[in-house]
Amino acid sequence: MNSEHLDLMLDAALTKACEKLEKGEVLHPYVLTMDKNTFIEFSEDFADEVYESDPEELIEDLYIRLQKRAQTEQILGSVLVCQVKVKPPGKSTYSSAVEAHIEYHDGSSYDCFLPYSKNDSDVNYGQIFSSERDSRVFAKNK
Repeated sequence: MNSEHLDLMLDAALTKACEKLEKGEVLHPYVLTMDKNTFIEFSEDFADEVYESDPEELIEDLYIRLQKRAQTEQILGSVLVCQVKVKPPGKSTYSSAVEAHIEYHDGSSYDCFLPYSKNDSDVNYGQIFSSERDSRVFAKNK
């Protein structure tokens, strides 16, 4: 994986998520893709009814859309962003977190988590942690 591309995609994905959280907006799932010219495009143009449906079905649908784009376009990478509950390393309790599942066209795939806590006036962020995972978008390119 090109680490410069990874950093660019992860920074764009997490910056957008943090901006939403800090504005008090709901963090609905969204995706971003990086094209062969390293242009980043966000996709979050869904009707409200879509967000009110089953979250697992929405995530699965987003993966299908990304897989189709990977097959029909020359995208270098993708990120699927959503809100989850995780147990950060060294902690015994679960925390809210932004999950960014980032993939690169060479088949590299990571889940990156940014834990956070939120109160009425601000958002406090924890340490980002990540783990490798199986590719879902570019799996056929390995």
